[in-house]
Amino acid sequence: MNPYDILGIPRGSSEEAARAAYRRLAMETHPDRNPDDPEAAAKFDRATKAYNAIRSGVHGSSPPSPSGLGEAVRRDVRKVVAIGLAEAFTGGTIRIAGSSGPCAGCAGEGFLPSKHRVICSTCMGSGSSGYHERGIVRVRVQCPDCAGTGHSMKIRCEECDGHGATKSVPAEVRVPPGCRSGTAFVIRNGATDVEENLVGDLEVVVNVLEHPTYRVSGNDLETEVAVEVWDAALGASVPVPALVGNGLRLTVPPGTQSGRRFKLKGRGMPSESAPGDLVVTVRVRVPDASAGVAKAAFEALRSALADRKG
Repeated sequence: MNPYDILGIPRGSSEEAARAAYRRLAMETHPDRNPDDPEAAAKFDRATKAYNAIRSGVHGSSPPSPSGLGEAVRRDVRKVVAIGLAEAFTGGTIRIAGSSGPCAGCAGEGFLPSKHRVICSTCMGSGSSGYHERGIVRVRVQCPDCAGTGHSMKIRCEECDGHGATKSVPAEVRVPPGCRSGTAFVIRNGATDVEENLVGDLEVVVNVLEHPTYRVSGNDLETEVAVEVWDAALGASVPVPALVGNGLRLTVPPGTQSGRRFKLKGRGMPSESAPGDLVVTVRVRVPDASAGVAKAAFEALRSALADRKG
């Protein structure tokens, strides 16, 4: 029987018409969808062979690509994603807009298990995934999904067309605590676009944005805290705004000078070995005492300290 007749389309129809008819028949006749029909497997096999025959007639002897749109183009993509310092400190999951995540229909596998032995949907039963030219020798490449047998116990996922990824589910990256600028992650099939017939991985490079009050130095975090002149002179417990969570308190001893650095052990950036430290620099804040009670108080203080010095 003519393959066009099997697919129910006029002879000489376009490849797109053949593909549409085949997919409709495949849905209707697949054995897993028709467990009570003993002839379902034969119908499915006949439709697949008919489509394969039409494809071979249009494109020669090479087997069709999984999408039926010709050999997919490989395209790997590199993308820089900016995150805040607080997110780099704690870690977390970030979603990559415009990328492809794992297909929900097949959990990223590209195939679904079948209870019946069916025509391999990768090579359409030919057992070959194409040919490789070695000089003047043309070598047949064995289909990796059926090991050259032409048959398989799995069917191609219709949601992602076997690519294992779809843009309807954006890719996600798990950023570990203590992530730094330049850290890279590779998302398998993250650059795949089924509609454009593109396949590829997505390399995500993290760029940690500058923080208004904190900066990273190695594994350490550094920040500054303003201390009133009387607290610096008398000693006090002063608050230190935290990068994440509740704030800390720093004990400032009497006579602390502006620019003195204090180290809080283990309060820096997380790392695989040991966390860094939080280094706090004190900046003594001197008020304007040019008039009024403040002026009198500071003049008295100056006199007292001068007398003590003498």
